[in-house]
Amino acid sequence: MCFSYHFFLSLGYTSAYLAKDEEEYYYYLNVCGRTNGGNCGNDEYISTCQFKPGTHQHKVAGRFANQILRYADGDLILTYPGGDTCSSGFQRMTVINFECNQTAANDGKGVPEYVGETDCTYYFTWETKYACVGEKEGLPCRVADKKKHHDLSRLIRHSESEQNWEAVDGTLVEAEKQMFFINVCHNVLRKGGAENCSEEASVCAVGKNGIKNLGTFMSPPTKVGDMIQLIYSNGDSCGQNKKIQTKISLICKPGDLESAPVLMNSEQDECLYKFEWHTAAACVLSKTKGDNCKVSDSQAGFSFDLSPLMTEKGYEVNTSDYSFYINICGAVPNVLCGQNSAACQVKRNGEGKWSLGAHVSLRHRYIFLLLAQLSNL
Repeated sequence: MCFSYHFFLSLGYTSAYLAKDEEEYYYYLNVCGRTNGGNCGNDEYISTCQFKPGTHQHKVAGRFANQILRYADGDLILTYPGGDTCSSGFQRMTVINFECNQTAANDGKGVPEYVGETDCTYYFTWETKYACVGEKEGLPCRVADKKKHHDLSRLIRHSESEQNWEAVDGTLVEAEKQMFFINVCHNVLRKGGAENCSEEASVCAVGKNGIKNLGTFMSPPTKVGDMIQLIYSNGDSCGQNKKIQTKISLICKPGDLESAPVLMNSEQDECLYKFEWHTAAACVLSKTKGDNCKVSDSQAGFSFDLSPLMTEKGYEVNTSDYSFYINICGAVPNVLCGQNSAACQVKRNGEGKWSLGAHVSLRHRYIFLLLAQLSNL
């Protein structure tokens, strides 16, 4: 089963999907299973087949026998190693970066798109609703306002090592204060002070008078003016035929992912709780390309300068069979892999060397992800 946190990519993926590069090759891919397209043989573990129409060129570009599904820093990446060997000696490999899109084509399944290739590693992006973070299928944690996109998934807490958000309560005297535990687009984690909260609660109040469910995540966030608003409804009863509701207003605060929500007020009948949250997760997502090993995003409040890491000789990493030479925002010495190579692999017995890419640019992607982008020579 292809599963990580609340991702279930094997839903709906039972046949081959087709992608094409910018030249003449086609790729049949499947997710967490065998691809039937491309005539790459009868191996039951073939997950990516590369072929050239009108020829007998059919190569296995990855097998799912040792696949790796990883979610880190907002990226859901599936890697298929163990493909056929290239002339350079590298084994072909497929890397698929899945991106959340609740309205993707093909009934939400989406289709793979070829991105590029570096030394027989083939990169694809795949927008699909099955890559969206969230416990409730069909309820995204993103907001799209024309060409502006916001993603609150950075605030979700769902692993054992994480803690619920605890709101700051500045509305009551010390003796009457309660603890407010909040999760985003998800139920609260029943641990610590929230151990006895309702399984359905996305906001939970704990105080001397007991525990209250202040609302459940039942609808996606919306854009209200310059703010993002989350409404949690169907909490505990608070009157005749009434249920507690919570409104959380998230306001862009560039560079800040640590600040907690603040309780602004609760109505006299205690049926409506309002919180305000200043966080970078409410800022508009952006892609920024930098120069001279520097990149900045004024909207997100980030600025990176990697130029101090650049050296004349580069950095060396050794394994039993190979030496790898890498530089940051510059080339390694020409004698290693030729001019402008930023990453070089050398066989320690002197029988071969390969350039792994030339430095192109520094890119700050979607506020949080910093990439040193390499391209094949």
